[in-house]
Amino acid sequence: MLKKAYIEITNRCNMHCAFCPGTKREGRTMRAEEFALVLDKLTGTVEYIYLHVMGEPLSHPQLGELLQIANEKKMHVCITTNGTLLARQYETLLAADALYKVSVSLHSFEGNGIDSAQYLEDIWRFADAASKRGVIVALRLWNEGGAEEQN
Repeated sequence: MLKKAYIEITNRCNMHCAFCPGTKREGRTMRAEEFALVLDKLTGTVEYIYLHVMGEPLSHPQLGELLQIANEKKMHVCITTNGTLLARQYETLLAADALYKVSVSLHSFEGNGIDSAQYLEDIWRFADAASKRGVIVALRLWNEGGAEEQN
């Protein structure tokens, strides 16, 4: 049994970060039916699914439904996000029984015209509530030497 699989539920992102290579593919968002089919194929093969690759998973319009499907399939969900949509998806994420871990790229606000104080406040608020629910929250920073992760 493999431990994890990465699923790109969207390749669209609400940011244009300097560190991201981006994609030249046409923008696309996976439908809930497609997601369920992918999970059906992964059932019995993986335990953790990572919603991450080129897009911002919190921008998915059916995120709550996808998390419910993952729960029904008994999958643990790990999300990597730029963190800018945590306030918008706060209730959806905290209500999701399948949610196991959220990794936030804290450096995403740089060069994107985001109010860093509000950005960090939203992340701390979510991290506090999620950790009380038993969800792992990883805050990621980049420096000149590479990636550093803090939990």
